[in-house]
Amino acid sequence: MHKDVIVQSPTGSGKTLAYLLSVFAILLKVKQIWLAKETAALILVPNRELALQIFDVANHFGEALNIRIRVLLGGKKSKYYAKKVADEGFSHGCNLSSLINLIYHCVISFCRSIFSVNVLIATPGRLEHLIVSDGNFKKSLKSLEILIVDEADRFTESVFKRRYCNVFTSSIFCFEESFF
Repeated sequence: MHKDVIVQSPTGSGKTLAYLLSVFAILLKVKQIWLAKETAALILVPNRELALQIFDVANHFGEALNIRIRVLLGGKKSKYYAKKVADEGFSHGCNLSSLINLIYHCVISFCRSIFSVNVLIATPGRLEHLIVSDGNFKKSLKSLEILIVDEADRFTESVFKRRYCNVFTSSIFCFEESFF
């Protein structure tokens, strides 16, 4: 059984690596349980920049361990960040313009059928939009086992607090949660 954890430490002390290694250890230990298209872990972050930083670190391990990691970004700069992710090695077999279009328009197949994701890194706005607007995406989170809320103190700010509440009140799933 997994334990709930709350961690607080200075910037640059290795929190991201600590929780990523824990996520990978759990996924590798019980990997046969998760089907290729099931999301087992969700890392919720307050902004795109942090999402991309975490993706960069996680993807190095994920590729080596055959764990599929994806990032969902929202906001006005979605096309810019989608291109940035693609340019920085978001390899998946699609051309760049197709990838940008998929992310920008938030096609549900981005998470489910095309890319098959085990670890999802998301900003609250994009995640809220998908959960509220598409039942299939919501169903894909039923297998969620691990929830990481990075920079949890930011989620007490009014906009994030509203979105965080919307994400979890509109969802029906059980998970282990950790706050970093």
